[in-house]
Amino acid sequence: MADTKQTKTIGEHHAAAELARRGWAPALTHDGLERTDILAVLADPDNRRMVEIQVKTARGSAWRSISWPLGSKSQGPSQHQREYYVMVAVSHDLALPPRNFVVPRSHVAAAAWIEHMNWLTEPGIEPGKRNAPV
Repeated sequence: MADTKQTKTIGEHHAAAELARRGWAPALTHDGLERTDILAVLADPDNRRMVEIQVKTARGSAWRSISWPLGSKSQGPSQHQREYYVMVAVSHDLALPPRNFVVPRSHVAAAAWIEHMNWLTEPGIEPGKRNAPV
């Protein structure tokens, strides 16, 4: 079984490297900021922008089997439009490079709420059996 701290480190460094390849100046926060693993500034003097990124990394043997469990804190709404998730999929097969998906935090919160509401209101379930919060 993979060390979860090592998996987290792989994902954060992979995301930072990909940002740098695309003209961003990333800085790892090293667990110093809640909700933010990487602060990045677009290194374009005519279009300077900053984003806050939370990286979620998961390992699996096949890309389709990888999922990113999110706790209730991770499912909260965005505080502003500059918050993103980078979901990194790391294969157990070291010959395969990591894959990443950039998703606005507001989309993750919306998807979590929709899935929870679907679970709560699924037809055929006895009343009172599904009443848990997100």
